Amino acid sequence: MQASRSQPAAAIACKHCICPDYCYTRVPFLTKHRQRIIIEDFARAMAYTIAIECVGCTMCLKKCPVDAIVGESKQLHVILPDLCIDCGVCGTYCPVNCIYDEKGEQTFKIKPKERPIAIVDIDNCTGCEFCVDVCPFDCLAMGTEERAGFFKIAQMVNAKECVACRLCEEVCMKDAIVVRWPDGEPVESLQAKSTALVEAAAKH
Repeated sequence: MQASRSQPAAAIACKHCICPDYCYTRVPFLTKHRQRIIIEDFARAMAYTIAIECVGCTMCLKKCPVDAIVGESKQLHVILPDLCIDCGVCGTYCPVNCIYDEKGEQTFKIKPKERPIAIVDIDNCTGCEFCVDVCPFDCLAMGTEERAGFFKIAQMVNAKECVACRLCEEVCMKDAIVVRWPDGEPVESLQAKSTALVEAAAKH
C-alpha cells in the first residue's frame, strides 16, 4: 500500500506513531514492547510551533511528511500537535526561520545543496518494500534488478523530493536505508546541523 498525502505516513510507522494499532498490523516486526515505547515517547513530545513572523509561503505545509501543518497562502500557518512527529523537516525549509522545535529553540533553513537525502545500502536491503510504502513523496521504488535471483531492492528514484523525514529509516529492520548529509555523515538531528551550518556561515 502506497503512502499518500491523504494518508499520512505516520499512520504506517514512525518514531512518534499516532496510530500504534495500525502500525502493529502493518509492520509486524514492531513489537508490543516497541509499541509501548512509541506511545510513551509520543505522549512526552511537544510539537513544533510556528511564530507570528510566518509569511504564509506554504513551504512547510507542502514539505511536512505527515500533513501536520495547516494554513492559507500569505496567512499564519499552524502545526497540529496531535499529528506532528517532531521530524524537524518544516524548520529546514522555512525561508524566514520562524519555526521553533519542541524545546522552544529556533530552527533554520538548510540550503538545497546542503540537504541530506535517504541512501539505500544495496548489500543490506532484503526487498521488504516498507521504505517504499512509508515514503510520503514517492522518492523510493523497487528497482528493476533482482538480488539473489528472486527479490528486488529499493532505490532512490526522486532525490529532489526527499525531505529527510527519516520515516524510511524507522521502518527498515535491516538498517539498509540511512538519511545522510552530502559529506556522508548520517543525520542525527536536522535541528542541530542546521544551527551549526548557520553559525559556520556567520563566521565567514
